Amino acid sequence: MYKWGARSLRRMQGVNHLLTECATRALAKSRYDMTIPWMGGVRSAEEQKNIFDQGASKADGTNNLSYHQSGNALDVEPVGYNREQASNTFLPKARNQFAQLMFNEFSRMKARGEIPENVYLHWGGLWGASGWDPQHFELREL
Repeated sequence: MYKWGARSLRRMQGVNHLLTECATRALAKSRYDMTIPWMGGVRSAEEQKNIFDQGASKADGTNNLSYHQSGNALDVEPVGYNREQASNTFLPKARNQFAQLMFNEFSRMKARGEIPENVYLHWGGLWGASGWDPQHFELREL
């Protein structure tokens, strides 16, 4: 049973409590230890613009806002991950398993009435043909 480390807990400050609770419950059932990476929680407009300027986001922080800016997004990565391991089979396995746990826990929370009916979980691993943002989870409203 895994738990968030102190750094991840700091990085989750200000993130919607429903999303952090869902992620915490998913982590407790995960086969992989996970972490919140740098800039994986709440971001200011300036921080978001810097990430956009580096080509790591489609949201510029001003005209096109990121869900991170409102505290409704969270990035989660396996512990020990680095970009050189991106083609490694470990990375997609860990990300996909965690995403499945997130959806399972979200469904349980919703069934118990802990999450409003008009809120749903959106995963960046489903974006585009390649799922270009698989570490990203966000809460959206219908």
